Amino acid sequence: QFFVNMTRDERVMVGDTKAKTACAFKVRERLLELVEQKGVGFVVGLMRRVLEASAEGARRKVAQLNDGVYTCPIFFDVRGSQEGISRIHVTVTKKDDRIVVDLSGTSPPTQSYLNTRPHVIRSVLVGDLAQFLFSDLPASAGVLAPFEIKAPPNTCVNPQIDVAIDA
Repeated sequence: QFFVNMTRDERVMVGDTKAKTACAFKVRERLLELVEQKGVGFVVGLMRRVLEASAEGARRKVAQLNDGVYTCPIFFDVRGSQEGISRIHVTVTKKDDRIVVDLSGTSPPTQSYLNTRPHVIRSVLVGDLAQFLFSDLPASAGVLAPFEIKAPPNTCVNPQIDVAIDA
């Protein structure tokens, strides 16, 4: 009900939530069946292998990209009760099979909900990478193996714990 109250069309939220819940229960059911058939060690090993295969494939693909330093400032004008512009400064350094995403130079936390945490940046990154650059690899967090995220503290990408954030 909490989520339904935050949307304009409750039918969409209720339908989406029911579908996601049904999917989660089906995945649980199939995993438990696999554990019964093959054992816990097999399932854990299988999951580990998926992560390793994704990481290996991601490193190979990243190694094929051009080395270099790429920058892009992202501006937004939501600062809560303050007027002003904030910036997320993105510098991507690619060398060999590694990519460093450095967010140094990013604005301080806003007085609105437009702040985030480094783990959210990683989850967004893995979603985009899985769809585009690594679409032929097993979908897993293993694709993040070549990446390092630098999110300086006291910025809108790594605020203090008591600051409002957008999940």
